Amino acid sequence: MGLEKKAAVVEKHQGALYSLELDGSIRKHKDGVTISNGLEWADDNRTMYYIDSIPRKVWAYDFDLTTGNMTNERAIISFGAEDSDENFRSHGFPDGMTIDTDGNLWVAGFFSSSVMKFDPSTAIGTYTCNELARVNLPAARVTSCCFGGKSFNELFITCSAFDLSDEEKEKTPLAGSVFRATELECRGKPASMYEG
Repeated sequence: MGLEKKAAVVEKHQGALYSLELDGSIRKHKDGVTISNGLEWADDNRTMYYIDSIPRKVWAYDFDLTTGNMTNERAIISFGAEDSDENFRSHGFPDGMTIDTDGNLWVAGFFSSSVMKFDPSTAIGTYTCNELARVNLPAARVTSCCFGGKSFNELFITCSAFDLSDEEKEKTPLAGSVFRATELECRGKPASMYEG
């Protein structure tokens, strides 16, 4: 990512998306990234999901597990137009992300005080997919989420306290905390392990 002098204010298009290969080498897949964030795969490993936060979009790619190639880039979730206030209070910037066993994406909304659940199968053409649910939090700068617990049916959510103003600290004293959401009627899966 580019240099971040203030939360979510970054030198644009300075970053890239890389993979760490099994032999330990590094491979570049995408240039012109502003803030690389959430990364997930569908159960069949044929679709990869990726967030570059500043364009305020979640991208999907056709993915080849054998070669690691990603093709057919398409935006499946839009939080609003880049550099606009469109949906900003309700969505903010997409940040970290996880996926449940039903194939739904859970996306942390930086500045939104929430994690949003989306069904990527409902994205058609240039239309964004449907928001199914939302977990609201007492902190605005929601950064990431993952499933955990004995049955992977609890959603653990991180939030940032970086660069908070005194007013924000007073309004959201739990900023920087880790939260746990339960009774979501879904579950995730264990994290994938690097095999190299």
